Amino acid sequence: MDPLSPAPSPREVWEQQYRSGGWDYLAGEDEAGRYLAIAQLCRLHIGDGSVLDVGCGAGILAACLHRHAAVEPARYTGIDLAQEALDRAAAVCPGARFSRLDYASELVPGRYDGVIFNETLYCFVDPGAIIDKCIAQNMPAGSLLFVSMYGEHHAPLWEALAARCDTLDQRIVENGRGVRWRIRVLLPRSH
Repeated sequence: MDPLSPAPSPREVWEQQYRSGGWDYLAGEDEAGRYLAIAQLCRLHIGDGSVLDVGCGAGILAACLHRHAAVEPARYTGIDLAQEALDRAAAVCPGARFSRLDYASELVPGRYDGVIFNETLYCFVDPGAIIDKCIAQNMPAGSLLFVSMYGEHHAPLWEALAARCDTLDQRIVENGRGVRWRIRVLLPRSH
């Protein structure tokens, strides 16, 4: 890389990763259990309520929510930085709303029964500020956060969430390669 040329923006990085197939493995069997667990938790806790999926990628979770949680595409909104991912998502889940948006710096209109951070919360520079923004702008009283993170190295982030929310439910999912996800359903304490 030329040291004088500007570094690519986060959007450009994500676009390139999707174009090159870097995230295609997410549609594989090793990841399916995590998506199914999130869908089951959504069905149990919000039924067919409205959903905001922050960092929706190629729409794998959107399709799973429709199939396994009765979330109608019209009640689902997915946002992502990469247009390539969103184009794929629209093909996988027609009728759902997808927008190219940076949640760290842009506003998402609307309020939702559930907001999902599926392997995305730790991608933000200040995850605590993102949760505060989400609670204030996109979550009416009683709406829930669904947070999935793999591995055991996110303890500080789980602690930050515990300082803001009560845990209503949790699932641990492990795939055949030993990768473990913790998925929590969280109720914010204040609005």
